[in-house]
Amino acid sequence: MLEILLYHSPASIVLERAGTSFVPLEVLHNLNDAVARLRTLQEATPDEDMPSASPAIIRLSLDRLRDPKRASMRSAFETWKKARRYAKTHNVAQIAADPLFGGGGVAWMPGQDRCLIEAWPQTYGKYGKLPYDSLLGRDVRDLPDGRYLLPTTRSYFNVAHDQSPRLELIEALVTHPDGSRFWSRYERLLLPWRTSMSDTFVSSMPLLRLVRSL
Repeated sequence: MLEILLYHSPASIVLERAGTSFVPLEVLHNLNDAVARLRTLQEATPDEDMPSASPAIIRLSLDRLRDPKRASMRSAFETWKKARRYAKTHNVAQIAADPLFGGGGVAWMPGQDRCLIEAWPQTYGKYGKLPYDSLLGRDVRDLPDGRYLLPTTRSYFNVAHDQSPRLELIEALVTHPDGSRFWSRYERLLLPWRTSMSDTFVSSMPLLRLVRSL
C-alpha cells in the first residue's frame, strides 16, 4: 500500500477497514496524512511476519534525479560518473566527509558477502553509548541493532554485485539516544566505488523528506 501511494501520489485516498465492526470510510487528501494513518493502523494490528518497526524500502527510478529538489544528489551522481566508478583507497573515507555526498556513510563490501563499516554517517549524532571509532571495520550484522540494519543494507549487496547506482525511498522508525521514537522518511542514493577489480565500497547519500513524532 505504501508503495502504491508513494509511486502514484493520488489526490485523494479512501481507506476502508475490512473485517471489523462498521467503520465509516476515511477520505484523506494529503499523502503524509495517509501514510501516518496507515502506520497508526499497522501499530494497532501488528503482523508477526513484518514488525511495525521494520523499515519500508522502495526502489525509485534514477530519472527522479532530474528533479531540481534532488540537485545535490544529481551533482554527486555526475561526479561519480566522471570518476568512472573508481576511487583510490585513501580517498574512500573522504567521500563520506565530502559535503558533495551529503555526509552519508560508506561500507566496504569484501567478497560482496559482508558489509563492513568504513565511515559512519554524519547524519547520526550518536549510536547509543558506543563511540563511532569502535564501529569502524565491524560488520553490520554484529551491531546491537543488526536486525534493523540488515534490511537497510540489503541494497548495498545489490549495488556491489551489479556495480550500478540505486535510488531508494525509506520510511523507518528511528530511536533517539534518549529513547524517544519518530518516523523518518528519506531518500538515499547508493553509489558503488571500486578501488580494484576485487574491492568495492558503497557510499550512501541521504536526503530527508519528512520527520513525524509518534
